[in-house]
Amino acid sequence: IVPFSTLGWQNDRFIEGGAFYGVVFHQCIVGATFLARGDTRLAQEAYERALQMAVELHGEHSALYSMPALMFAELYYERNQINQAEELLAQRDIASQLGFVDNLIAGFVTRSRLLRLRGSITEAEGLLGEGSWLAEQYGFTRMQVVLLHERIQLLLSAGRGKEAHLLFKESALTA
Repeated sequence: IVPFSTLGWQNDRFIEGGAFYGVVFHQCIVGATFLARGDTRLAQEAYERALQMAVELHGEHSALYSMPALMFAELYYERNQINQAEELLAQRDIASQLGFVDNLIAGFVTRSRLLRLRGSITEAEGLLGEGSWLAEQYGFTRMQVVLLHERIQLLLSAGRGKEAHLLFKESALTA
């Protein structure tokens, strides 16, 4: 495990080299790693640094800001901070913000889960279909698998087991 102080050292190298975008990207990866480990405090710190740098570089309504915002929304969702997750996702076009696969997955999955919570099953299903199409177009297999899983879970939760089975059976990913 890389000590957190080493991560700060790596950030400093990005800044010294003038690779400020790298700080945003790096902090997103760091945050996702901490979230996967269950350390939400350190994940939040990393996402906050990424958001701050994105604001300094391009502002709050930029594509660069969307990358950590989508991932931070996932953290909020996992903490059951639904309003904060919705606020971060508001007015963000996930599909047009190609940063890297993890922020796309976070955006599509979190937004679809929020829609599901609000009872908008059809809208959530459409969003996941859009994300699946995007993943297929760019060859993002891991994203395709995650979104297929999410679509099946959505259908099962809506009592549409036959459709979920058919979706799984017809997917090229399960062949």
